[in-house]
Order: sequence, then C-alpha cells, then structure tokens
Amino acid sequence: MTMNKDNMFIQCVSGIGACFILAVTYVSSLYVWTVRYREPRDHPATIRRRFISAFCMLFVSPLFVWISINQDVLNKVGLLQIMGLRLSGSFSALIFPAILTVILFAGPLAVLVYDGMFFLIFNKRYLTLCLRSLHWQRNYAVAPLSEEFTFRACMMPILSQFMSTKIAILVCPWFFGVAHLHHLMDKISNGCNMAEAVTVSW
Repeated sequence: MTMNKDNMFIQCVSGIGACFILAVTYVSSLYVWTVRYREPRDHPATIRRRFISAFCMLFVSPLFVWISINQDVLNKVGLLQIMGLRLSGSFSALIFPAILTVILFAGPLAVLVYDGMFFLIFNKRYLTLCLRSLHWQRNYAVAPLSEEFTFRACMMPILSQFMSTKIAILVCPWFFGVAHLHHLMDKISNGCNMAEAVTVSW
C-alpha cells in the first residue's frame, strides 16, 4: 500500500513538473527571438517569428506526452488518440464548444447587432482584410490553436494519469495562467502596481 502511495506521489510530482516545464517551454519558444531581435510583440517581424515558434511547438509538445504517458497505454491507444485527435466524437467536439463560445460572447454579439456592426463580419472585403492581417491571424488562429494544443490536448492526458478528469479540467488552466505571468513585467513597466499586474496577467 505504501509503495502504491509512493508511486502515485512520484507520478503526481512528475506529471505536474512535466506540465510546468511544458508551459515554460512554450513561453520560452516565443521569447527566444528577443536574444537577437528587439522589435515589440506587435511588430510584423516578431509575429512571423512567433508563428515559427508556435509551429515548432506542434512537434515539441507531443514529446512531453510521449515521455510522460504509461508506455502500455501508449502502445494500446496511440499518441494521437490520447491527445484527443480522433474522428470518433469529432462532431460533438466541434459543435458544443462553438455553442458555448456563442453563449459566452452573447453580450458582445448583442452589442454588435444593436450597433448595426454584426453583419460587417460577413462582408467579403472585411473578411479579406482580417485574413491578411498578421494580428488577426495571431489573435484568432495561431495563438488559440497552438495554446489549446499545448495546454489542453497535451497536458490533459498527462494530468489525467493521476487525477480524475474533472480535477484535471480545473488544474490545467493554472498552467495556462502561469505561462502568462511573463506579462507582469510589461504591466509593471507601464505603471501598474504589483496587485493589479498580477490580477490582469493571471
């Protein structure tokens, strides 16, 4: 019994450590360019370089899963299926989050309708400008997809080995929050006090 508890404790510490290192690796991949280049984060060159980092993390993040997951489970199920990348259940996996997102942003959407701006999003010229914008690509495509892949698809299987799925769902966002604490320095340098900077960054 003691051995099982010891193994579970070691597995728990190893899993949390792996998720923490993965979060730090993700953020570090974005800032590795600042060693040589000094452009601000919204500069087109910075955005393009960070796109490269996000692309590289698509291959680095699964390595953490491959190393952390029990090899018997890995051989039986397969890495992609463990990360949730499978055809079965894909319809509900696409539809339900879309519905929840609409509910979450019901307020802003109602404001757009009231202001007469809602149907602008269906304007061909507006859509073309958005799709060509590096800032739009970063904010609405590259960042969300790469973050969800790393902080959800790759971390959830690691955490689910030693905790229930419900607990893992609650714990996983904490690593996402830790990964965004690097914004603290930006907030403080812009005049925010420590309490406000921590609240906004977390």
